[in-house]
Amino acid sequence: MSDSTKVQVRITSMGYQNPWKASMIGVSVNDEGVRNDAHKVFFITANKKLMPVDPNVGQIWKVYGHATTSKNERDGGYVSDDVRISASGMEFILPQNGEAFIRFIADHKDFRGIGDAKARRLWNLYREDVIPIIKSGDRKAFKGLISEDSITALFEGFSKYTALEHAVFFAQNGIPQNVIQRIFKAHKGDIKDRIQEDPYRLMSFGIPWSLVDEIALTKFNFAESAKLRLSAAIEACLSEESRRNGNTVISHQALHKALIKLLKKDELVSQALMQEHETGAFIVSKKGYHSSGMLVMESSIAKRLALYRSELPATCNIIATDSFTKAVDNLGFPPTDQQCKSVSNAHLNYTSVITGGAGTGKTTVLRLVTQTLKFEGVQIHCVAMSGRAAQRMAEATGEDALTIAKFLRNPPLRGDRPQMLVVDEASMLDVQTMYQIITHISPEVRLVLVGDADQLPPIGPGYVLRDIIDSNTVEMVELDVVKRQDEKSGIPDYSRSVRTGVAPDKLSSGSIKFHAVSEADIDATCIDLMSVDPDNTMIVAATYRSPNGGIDALNQVAQKTLNPGAKRWEFEFEGERRHLNIFKGDPVIFTVNNYEAGVQNGTLGRLTSLDQSDGSYGLVETTSGETVSITQSLLESLRPAWAISLHKAQGSQFKRVIVPLSSSRMIDRNWLYTAITRCELELHIVGSEDLFKKAVERESASSKRQTYLKELLEAEGGVKSLLSETNELQEA
Repeated sequence: MSDSTKVQVRITSMGYQNPWKASMIGVSVNDEGVRNDAHKVFFITANKKLMPVDPNVGQIWKVYGHATTSKNERDGGYVSDDVRISASGMEFILPQNGEAFIRFIADHKDFRGIGDAKARRLWNLYREDVIPIIKSGDRKAFKGLISEDSITALFEGFSKYTALEHAVFFAQNGIPQNVIQRIFKAHKGDIKDRIQEDPYRLMSFGIPWSLVDEIALTKFNFAESAKLRLSAAIEACLSEESRRNGNTVISHQALHKALIKLLKKDELVSQALMQEHETGAFIVSKKGYHSSGMLVMESSIAKRLALYRSELPATCNIIATDSFTKAVDNLGFPPTDQQCKSVSNAHLNYTSVITGGAGTGKTTVLRLVTQTLKFEGVQIHCVAMSGRAAQRMAEATGEDALTIAKFLRNPPLRGDRPQMLVVDEASMLDVQTMYQIITHISPEVRLVLVGDADQLPPIGPGYVLRDIIDSNTVEMVELDVVKRQDEKSGIPDYSRSVRTGVAPDKLSSGSIKFHAVSEADIDATCIDLMSVDPDNTMIVAATYRSPNGGIDALNQVAQKTLNPGAKRWEFEFEGERRHLNIFKGDPVIFTVNNYEAGVQNGTLGRLTSLDQSDGSYGLVETTSGETVSITQSLLESLRPAWAISLHKAQGSQFKRVIVPLSSSRMIDRNWLYTAITRCELELHIVGSEDLFKKAVERESASSKRQTYLKELLEAEGGVKSLLSETNELQEA
């Protein structure tokens, strides 16, 4: 029989846990923490979104949900009622009395070294005052009762629970449970007062303006014209513009239109704009409105690159040195004038750019540059945005390469010796990432940016590489001779045509085949084409959930068609039988960086074994020939990879590429150009001719991004000129 129930439970043991769900066993207790029904045992499963902290032995929770009770005869003939609850709500209860406090401290792993006897000693001495004393931080109160290590454990253990007293307050005021969980992990006990003071702080936890504004107006009785509300509205507009459109600056017209949607009244919009002029929450220029934070980052990049623009002391003509000769010998063929100039630029300038269309040999030039400078005694550091791109960079240059994320976790590069940082796939650099890079390296460190500004833009705001190239303020070489694909394949001409916004006269040409099919036939056509040579083919698609040409659907069809009868990946995971939608023999892709396991975001491979032993759930052989044991930490990072997204494919090439044309607006000129140039030998485009031509003609949304880095780079006074201009506009 299943009934709704509410019960207060002390956890006595834990079942399985994963990032989303937890199971636990407990007994019901009263407000004094004493078990009040010796015949009932509670088996609880709960979504972790319901819990502000991870559950653990010793904790007390109020549990809400549907319960099913059954009789269970245990050893010795004892019969208990097993109550199984699927929780719909979980409320954490801090211990308020003796037995609850003792069990919470003694049984919980957060309070290492404090067992039953020590916990009871603390309660017997201070009783109800013990928790307030702990919160006060008074270590002296416990000296002589427990060791210094135990005092530290007591304080550290309790620090993560103090804010939980406010859980009911947050829930009653409409704050979602998963947000409460993030609040507690990020803040301490004063967060209740801070949210009461300014509920719009909740936007920093991912709650949309509409919900935060409703909470502020209805729960905290904020006035429509409250200064905090008006400031938050502008912050929300500028943040949304950065997130949705990648803009770092927004026009007056666009900001006014966005504010009207939030504030509803013209007088409030005018009041908000006037108020923010006074507070400096944004800065206005002739181009539009800038959030202060975004402008600080763009101006910092401009200032740093202005420092980099100066030339290094010219000690020699690098092209005439033994270092260059040795690097050329290793290259195996004579360099072009452009390649020689790239080496000279890196030698003579603090910063330089190597750009060019796909396949023009940027990575080959990188090898020449890095080896020449290395032979000259310069320490080389290579980085790229994605793990896959970093791996290919290492293969191309012969140097170790890191993801930018890992590089930024390492100690900063100082100017105490000659060093050079090379950033590949620099078209993917957004403003925040570039800001982190330039503040992580000394001005004396050479910087070389390598990329194609016509490929996919950054996911985050800004368009750093394009702005640097367009400013014409940094020494640059543009490579224009295609090296990757054979001209006979037709791919170079085809990609150049798409890059310039002109659909090729012949949609099928050379090694390029256009398959004009209806949307309903896209998936089947793609899989038929893949079946010709699945080991050397990749489907590169735009979206995951499109009904036709979507990555998820394509992977499912490919599994059934190209790997029929394969065994599904099933395993025991923390006491539960689980499975993934991956089968033995499927190609797979890792979606996180795990340096201990030797894989990075974008690493491709094939699931070769489902054998489970010693913490391994199976084996994957990567495309580089390494065998990776799939541990628990890697399980959730694997996805099938018959089809992958273009962002995952960027920085990679495949012998055969299939490009399905869904109706997604994401497929525009930049997208098509990047997808086409992932191919080395044979390209198949599947879908509507009309969709293809419209996508080629459609200027990419990214090209319309509004940024300010170019203007700052061009301005002699940099941000000072902007601030002067701002003051003049405000006075007017």
